[in-house]
Amino acid sequence: MPAGGTWQSQNKVRPGAYINVVGVPKPLGSIGDRGVVAIVMEPGWGEQLTRMSANEFLTGAGLYKIGANYTDDSDVARQLRLVFQGAASVIIRRSNTGQVKASATIASGTCTATAKYAGTFGNNISLKVTLNTTSTEDDPPVVTLNSVTVETYVNGVLKAKLTSADKTAFSNDWVDISASALSSFVAGDYSLSGGTNGSADSLTNVFADLEQENWNTLAFPATSSTDKDAAVAFVKSLRDDCGIKVQAVVTECTGTDANGYTFASYAPDYEGIYVCKQGYRLSDATVVSPIDEVYMLAGMIAGATITESLTGTVIPNAIEVLHGPKTNADIIDAINTGKLVLSKRRDGAIVIEYDVNSFTSLTAKKGKVFTKGRPVRVMDNIANDIKGMFDKTYLGKVSNDEDGRGIFKANIIKYMNDLQKMGAVQNFDSETDIEVIAGDDTDAVVVGLWVQPVDSMEKLYMTVNVWG
Repeated sequence: MPAGGTWQSQNKVRPGAYINVVGVPKPLGSIGDRGVVAIVMEPGWGEQLTRMSANEFLTGAGLYKIGANYTDDSDVARQLRLVFQGAASVIIRRSNTGQVKASATIASGTCTATAKYAGTFGNNISLKVTLNTTSTEDDPPVVTLNSVTVETYVNGVLKAKLTSADKTAFSNDWVDISASALSSFVAGDYSLSGGTNGSADSLTNVFADLEQENWNTLAFPATSSTDKDAAVAFVKSLRDDCGIKVQAVVTECTGTDANGYTFASYAPDYEGIYVCKQGYRLSDATVVSPIDEVYMLAGMIAGATITESLTGTVIPNAIEVLHGPKTNADIIDAINTGKLVLSKRRDGAIVIEYDVNSFTSLTAKKGKVFTKGRPVRVMDNIANDIKGMFDKTYLGKVSNDEDGRGIFKANIIKYMNDLQKMGAVQNFDSETDIEVIAGDDTDAVVVGLWVQPVDSMEKLYMTVNVWG
């Protein structure tokens, strides 16, 4: 339940309305495109690195990419449904290596069909081969093979059909077929088999691939503290060493035992990492585990605009928070220790209590603004967008002289003014809040930029003055 009550000083932790009702004495005389989530999972189908939009998943157009539809009762489909509650698209890095493609040998033995991608989903593919022939009225008749029709089925549903009079090798979204000659095809029904998912790839390889891609938030539901540490180190390296401002969501859940889910405190204390732990129940009795919650939050965080806070955001169809914290004191403690908390609103809706990341070690240089989702998204976008501007337009192309630096400064000023018009920043003054000067090396440029991100209204301190 959201917080509220009275206030003496403006020091409340939880979002909510704090209202004093007091008597009045009678007179005696607070821009780049977002929405891309990186996911590490094993769909059992698809390229090692797959990109897919929400529309492709919702309409079924992306089935050939990941082997899962929106309505499927599978781990992959369930997790993607959660991600796409907020995300516009995903980049899926298959977590395994050494996968084997399913295949089938046509009866002749010189014609083979091989699944387009490795993994167990290829075992759901089957083929129907039909020989299209003509025969003479001779005795015996002379049979001539005119063409071959190959139908490709996935889970019994026709997905592709090809009739050819001369092709001995062809492909579709599902299979690659190769024959020594057209006569190698033998009529019949054939099922592909032998597809395997291989074994777990190293996170070093996984993160090396994701480092090359453009995404906003990493959904990382690992229960191992070692794996979580690796993900945190990966995000820190991208943010601090590469200037690529991304974030990740991890869980405090460590797995399950005979009594249900198990948890252990996890405190990365970093603005690039969100931590969750609760899980929730939907109105149809479906349980979203404290592990799968990572996918929902990663989608929400990636999809949030730079002028939007997730504080108070309703979780679609959620009716119950499964694990603590639930009491006022426990929620305050969780927020103060850098946890993103779900809570129940008085009208029954389950909401994101407070859009905060795991950063808690405030300093003079890094204050509370670095703990808040919306301001951090603004700062991250500024860093990413100006880096992109420099890399694409100025790097190696513009002279590092007064004129070149003046052009660069003018572009940054325009960008900041656009952010201010959007309501992402405030009080930006192009005369005093930016400097672009030459660095120590002849090829170096130094930019000083002073920014005040706009936050959302999240705490109400009100005094109701009553006459009489």
